[in-house]
Amino acid sequence: LRTVDRTEDDDAFSLAALVFHLVTGAQAFAVSIRPGSQAPGTVGARIKQGLWPYDPKRVLPAGWVPTAEAEWKALPKAIQDLFVACFVTGHGDPSARPRPAAWLSALSDWVRAE
Repeated sequence: LRTVDRTEDDDAFSLAALVFHLVTGAQAFAVSIRPGSQAPGTVGARIKQGLWPYDPKRVLPAGWVPTAEAEWKALPKAIQDLFVACFVTGHGDPSARPRPAAWLSALSDWVRAE
């Protein structure tokens, strides 16, 4: 990474990936593959293509199952919306990725509600 200039947008993606892992226990772009289905390629390839398995507007290829589907469905809508902003909207417009303050606010609200 010494030769890569990371931007605030890059850091916002990394933060969302870490938060996703913390709240679901799974990698954000991980999928399980049912027997007989086509392999999805590497995680890196899915990230580059914007193939986030929880995208509410995308139909996954047959046999692909999001690794943390139950955990995803249990998340508050405000948290889900931040992930969509990062991994879906942010794929085409990296400046749309939520910043740390947005995560802090949504996660704090969630904890207070529990």
